[in-house]
Amino acid sequence: MNDSHCEKRIYDHRLREYVRVTRDTKLAVSLGVPQSTIRGWLNAPAKDVVSHEVFDLNDIQVRERILNLERRIRRVTAILRVLLLVIRVFGFQLNYERLREGKDKKNCFSVSSELARFCRLGWCSVF
Repeated sequence: MNDSHCEKRIYDHRLREYVRVTRDTKLAVSLGVPQSTIRGWLNAPAKDVVSHEVFDLNDIQVRERILNLERRIRRVTAILRVLLLVIRVFGFQLNYERLREGKDKKNCFSVSSELARFCRLGWCSVF
């Protein structure tokens, strides 16, 4: 039994649409797309594509988004440092504290389970 198989290549939908609309095959050829694939793109109707808005941003918009995210990270980092400092200064510990049933305990459970999704801290499970 011959077990040879062709590996299916996946191409960016924007390249396929560019070739189909402009009928310019030079870019696709320079990127190593086979001629048979290009012919298929030229003869096929447009395909519906579901995409994320980030992929439709231009270079300037992407850089602006990165700057905004970096600014938010710096702000959250500063807040976290202040909280950790307050915890150290006032000696806050959860080792010997018991939360009664109610709203506070539910809030602590939801916050700790959310935190546990992003980091592995031993004290995430103290509630």
